[in-house]
Amino acid sequence: MNESVITTINYQVVLDAIGLIQGATLGLLLIVLNRRNFRSSLFLGLFLLFFSLELALFISIDPKIAQIYPGLYLLPFHFSWLLFPLFFLYTQQVSIHSDNTPKYWLLYPGIASFILQLIIFSLPYEAKQEIFINKWYDLIVWKFGYFYSWIIGIWNLRLLYKHRIEVQNTYSQITSKELQWARILLIYLLTSSIINYVLSWGYISIPNHTVYLAALDVLAVYWIVYFGIVQR
Repeated sequence: MNESVITTINYQVVLDAIGLIQGATLGLLLIVLNRRNFRSSLFLGLFLLFFSLELALFISIDPKIAQIYPGLYLLPFHFSWLLFPLFFLYTQQVSIHSDNTPKYWLLYPGIASFILQLIIFSLPYEAKQEIFINKWYDLIVWKFGYFYSWIIGIWNLRLLYKHRIEVQNTYSQITSKELQWARILLIYLLTSSIINYVLSWGYISIPNHTVYLAALDVLAVYWIVYFGIVQR
């Protein structure tokens, strides 16, 4: 492995570590400090926490990190099945549709995926290596997770569109009431997820794309925290 590749990997790990530490800390603070608006802050705090913990998974499967810490290989933190449903529940609670029954059933596939990942994580290192390259693991945990998240994300955009129309008919045009920040975040999450999917499975190639996506994820952490606090 040449020096440029090693440097690229190190940059990705460093950026993921920054996003993990700051996002997990801020996510927990968001949950604890906003207890008065408990349900919505809980969903946003959990979203930010899981969004950050997923970065730990990417760190753990880095070849150099796996050699040093084989026990941490394949951490059970692939949350594509959970992130978009959590954000859907959050936006539902802070939108004009907050009186509707929360769609908690959206979380069930993510909970099942997490349990499956916990079982796999408990296996020996060599077994986890074999599972990681297994096509069925790739299909069920990763690819289907991406597809499910895209469906929920598009559904959430539709909910936010309806919310925006009703708000504009009721209030003067106020950005925070229209949840424009949430719509922009959703578009980013969908776009980055699709780009990551396309690049990870080799449909096209962009040098150092993991570093760029890791940097954007760090910025997304601050975006979520700032507007999450303002929104309340």
